[in-house]
Amino acid sequence: MLPTNILIVEDELLIAHNLARSLKKLGYQIVDVVSSGDAAIQSAAIKKPDLVLMDIVIKGELDGIETAAKIRQSYDIPIVFITAYADDETLGRAAEVSAYGYILKPFKEKEVHIVIKMALSQYQEIKSTKHLAITDPLTQVANRRHFYALGEQEIRRSCRYGTSFSLLLIDLDHFKQINDTYGHGLGDEVLKATISAITHKLRKIDLVGRLGGDEFAIILPETSAAGGMAVAERLCHAITAVSLEHQSQSIKLSVSIGLTTYQIGDEKLEMILERADRALYEAKRQGRNRVAMIGTVSSES
Repeated sequence: MLPTNILIVEDELLIAHNLARSLKKLGYQIVDVVSSGDAAIQSAAIKKPDLVLMDIVIKGELDGIETAAKIRQSYDIPIVFITAYADDETLGRAAEVSAYGYILKPFKEKEVHIVIKMALSQYQEIKSTKHLAITDPLTQVANRRHFYALGEQEIRRSCRYGTSFSLLLIDLDHFKQINDTYGHGLGDEVLKATISAITHKLRKIDLVGRLGGDEFAIILPETSAAGGMAVAERLCHAITAVSLEHQSQSIKLSVSIGLTTYQIGDEKLEMILERADRALYEAKRQGRNRVAMIGTVSSES
C-alpha cells in the first residue's frame, strides 16, 4: 500500500519541522512544506497530495481558510486545519469550506494521526457515495442523470467558446434476442464487453453514459462531424471484433450508431439526442451494424 502524501502549510518553521518529522515517523510521505496561500495552491496543483494540513494564519494575502476554499474548489483535496484559535467565528469560517478535521495547537502526535485517519476515511466514504450516485453499477460509466448533466455542461462550454462536439447514440444489435436466448447473465456480460471495447477506443476527455438497457451515448468534445464519423466507424469495427464464448458457442456482437453534432441554437441535450435518435433509426433501417448521420451518407461497418 502506498503511503499517504501530505502537504503541510505552516508559516512557523519550528512547528512545520516538528510536524513533518512526526508524520514521517508515522509512515506518511511529506510532499511539500510551504508557508503561504499562493505557494500552497501551486503545490497542490503540482504535487497532488492526498491531504493538506493547513494552518489558518499563514503568510501572504490569503489566510488558510481562503486558501483551503480555492484548493477544495479546484482540486477536491481534503483539508485538515491546524490552528491555535478555537473561537466560534474562526471555526464557523472554517466549516464553510467543508474541512475534514481540526488540530489545535499545541498538538500531540497521536492526536494528529487519529485526525488524519478519520479525515481520509470520511473523504473516501463521501467520494464512494458520490461515485455510486453518478455511475451505472453494471458498466461503470456515467448513469443517465449524470450523462445529461455532463452534456448540459458541454453545451454551455461550446456556446461560450464557439466550439462544437459530436454525439453518438449506440444500440446493440439484437440485444433482446441475446437476452431471450442466453439469459440476462450473458446479456450483462455482453454490455460490459461492449463498453470495454468502446472505452479502449476513446480519449480521456470523451464522455460515455448508459442511458438505459442496451443504449449508450458518447460525447466527443471539439470533434467535427467528420471526426465523429471516424470514431463511430472505429467503434463499429472494435465491437464486431468482440466474441463471447457461451456453452461452446461463439456470440458475435455488432452495434448501430446514430451520429449528430452540436449546432448553434441547441439549448438542451435532449435536442441533440433527438437528432441522434433519428440517425440511429436510419442506421437500423438500413440493416444495422453501421453508422448513420442525419443529412449524410451512412457508413456500413
